[in-house]
This record gives sequence, C-alpha cells and structure tokens, in this order.
Amino acid sequence: MNEFRYFFELNKQYFLDEEKSRLYTILKPSYRFAVVTWGICLIFNAVYIIPSSSSSIFVRPWGGTLSFVFGIIMVFGFWLIPLVRRFRLRMVDPGSATVSVLVTSNHLIVNVSGTRKVVSNWYELKKITKTPKGIFLSFHNKSNFFLPEKLFKSKKEKDKFIKFILASKIQAK
Repeated sequence: MNEFRYFFELNKQYFLDEEKSRLYTILKPSYRFAVVTWGICLIFNAVYIIPSSSSSIFVRPWGGTLSFVFGIIMVFGFWLIPLVRRFRLRMVDPGSATVSVLVTSNHLIVNVSGTRKVVSNWYELKKITKTPKGIFLSFHNKSNFFLPEKLFKSKKEKDKFIKFILASKIQAK
C-alpha cells in the first residue's frame, strides 16, 4: 500500500481528544499526578511547616518563598492550566469542518474543507506518539497533527499505518 486516505469531521470532540493527546505526549497522566502532588506538598511546606519550625530543611528565609513559587508553578502548569483549557474547549462550539488526510511515502497532506491545505514532509517528523485517543504526530517546525482513533478500523490497521510512516521517514532521510 503506497498511501492512506482518511476523512473525518473537525468538531468539539476532536479538539477535546487532541488536547488530551497533546497532554499525554508531554507527560503521562501518572507522572502529571506525581508532579501536581509534589507541587501541593511544596505549597503546604511553604505555608505551614517552614514558618512554624526553624529546624526545617530550608533554613534560609527565602526557602519558603522558593518552595511556594515552585509549588505554584507545578500546580498551575500541570493541572490548572490544562483544566481551564479543556473547560474552554467544552464551552466554545468550533463548528464543523471536513478534513481529508492523504498520507503518501513522501508527504502528509491535510486539506480542511477545501479552505486550507497543509503539506508536511516526513523528514520533518520529530515524534509519533500512540495515545489512548489516537495518534499524535509532532514535526520539527512546531506543527502537530492528531489522527483520532476512530479513523482506524482495527488495531492492526493502526499499527500498519505507524510502520508505514516510520518506513517513509527513514526513506526520506
């Protein structure tokens, strides 16, 4: 098979699945949970433990401030900001558009309702991530593309598609 051709609708569910997959590529949920928990512990340490004891790990006066700042960064960056982003996606109706995807041995060609056409070469592909919601493709030019799970008839077709992309990437180098 020299090419794959897919058609699907861009809708609210697509964008929610893409956001979950993007987060999954950054840090798996269990690790994200650990980072957020560590951040909460740092905030707790800064607010309750450091002021009440002088024999804390952080003896210097700025230790509590650093602990608090790093804790806030962890909680906001890995929990609150993604939560707000998903909430906004649920509240806004992006409308609907038909997307056609053509995957050849040289290119990934994405055409959105005949209005926008994006062509990416396989040598620009940085990373392929299989997520529970689909396949997330990251390119060196900072563009990303998400193919939802429902496009593939079976796990075998999905694996065949990934092998095709990897072989095309090797051939393009």
